[in-house]
Amino acid sequence: MVLKPATKTPLTSLKLAELLMEAGLPAGALNVLIGSGSTVGNRLVEDDRLAMITFTGSPPVGRGIKSRSGLKRVTLELGSNSPTIIEEDGDVDKAVSRCVVGSFANSGQVCISVQRIFVHKDRYDEFIAKFVEATCALKVGDPFDKSSDIGPMITTKELNRALEWLEEAKNLGAVVAAGGNAIGNCWNRPFLPALPGR
Repeated sequence: MVLKPATKTPLTSLKLAELLMEAGLPAGALNVLIGSGSTVGNRLVEDDRLAMITFTGSPPVGRGIKSRSGLKRVTLELGSNSPTIIEEDGDVDKAVSRCVVGSFANSGQVCISVQRIFVHKDRYDEFIAKFVEATCALKVGDPFDKSSDIGPMITTKELNRALEWLEEAKNLGAVVAAGGNAIGNCWNRPFLPALPGR
């Protein structure tokens, strides 16, 4: 198996490989290659010695992999944007707690982060008020400080992409209930107070 981690986040993959070797994984069973997708990734995709490619990421990159992979089997997980749904009879306090963690862990930079939340109209105001209150209680700071809840975005480019999504949402009628701006690669404080009503 050959593992090529994301260019900017290779440390977890290296640690995983180290732990697997310590646990007795045979030498050569897992190989970690670090480098950009356009160089290392492309070479792997086109190498006939590999029987299968699996990739998690954006649809454009997935299409490129599929087009260059030849006869290899390919598994792609691309651009998931699955919603979280809060039903009328749901436990709002539990849902808020899980949604805040799911939204802001690792500054939301995980493919399984909470991205969209649909709340039953009869629970909407309650959910929004509690979600904003819990969000405002989060501490923005150094990710190595155990008391921090939200750290920086990995690059300025990613921060700007998130800010562009925010502007797009506002242009389509969304109202910012908390936060919405940044200093450096970090979301700025203070968060705005909860909005009255919808």
